[in-house]
Amino acid sequence: MIFGLLSVGLLYSQITIAEFNAGINREDDNYIYSRVNGQNYVVDKATRRIYQTWVNSVLQPVNVGTESITQGQNINFYITRGEAALTRGNSLSIRDAFHYFNDAINYFNMALIIDQNNADANYGRAEAYYNKARSVYTQTPIDVYKTANINLSVELFNMALNDINNAIRINSRNGNYYLLRARIYARRNDQNAIQNAINDYSEAIRLLPPTESLYTEVCNAYRNRALSSRSREDIELAINLHRRAIELFPRNAAYYRGIATVCNDHSQFDNAIIWINRAIEIEPNSALNYLNLVMYNMNKNDYRQARIAVNRAMQLGLNMDNYDNQLRQLGY
Repeated sequence: MIFGLLSVGLLYSQITIAEFNAGINREDDNYIYSRVNGQNYVVDKATRRIYQTWVNSVLQPVNVGTESITQGQNINFYITRGEAALTRGNSLSIRDAFHYFNDAINYFNMALIIDQNNADANYGRAEAYYNKARSVYTQTPIDVYKTANINLSVELFNMALNDINNAIRINSRNGNYYLLRARIYARRNDQNAIQNAINDYSEAIRLLPPTESLYTEVCNAYRNRALSSRSREDIELAINLHRRAIELFPRNAAYYRGIATVCNDHSQFDNAIIWINRAIEIEPNSALNYLNLVMYNMNKNDYRQARIAVNRAMQLGLNMDNYDNQLRQLGY
């Protein structure tokens, strides 16, 4: 959509929404800034009018008559376009999706110019920032650029956190908002953020319909917390959540493996073996299950059962040379 004829003095130019979006380089509490064809433009969030920066960065109003940048479009137009860009980005590899996440951010920016208190727009931009942050981190694997990418990712995660906090402030009953905030917190390494992630995952579980993907993600978070903290409370929380997932989805072997992993890590080898055998009942041809069974029996010093598991894993095509040699040296 053409904004209209833009003019300052004798300088005349015209730009489209796509051009303005593509040129966006930063924003603050009052303005969104863009550079198009060598000229600097801003959008005043309060009036929704476009301005061109002039000498000494003084804002000069552009002659657009009674038009604003949102004329002919409503907020749903931009939210729909943003969600479409996110959907497209999420269907691609994280590296290939980078530009789609940028597009999504730009569309949600336009929506928030119309209504900065729209929860869906805040949530959409938060998700776009979150996905862009993950994309930025993987963009350049070369070590010399890694630190810069990590720093940029941190900044983007912070922007995502700010937006999702706004969305939750506006609408505290949407479980997807808590789920996204949990993912953002989970990207941080400090214990406070991890606890915040656990709290938000719990809220997401409470508010959202139960799905395998949701329970798998939350179970992984609880299990990782239990493995890192080693506290009895966290162990019990992780195991109880996995049990709940098993009640809902009894044919998902991953939940049985999850309990087995927690038990093994806390030296509960008998329990670990019980749970991994339940996973084997569901997936009898899974080499991963037998690899875990080998490890748990080795930890328990039950070498006879470990040998049985090693032989089965090798039949399934898993390279078990290390355990095979260890057991041979032990006479099994």
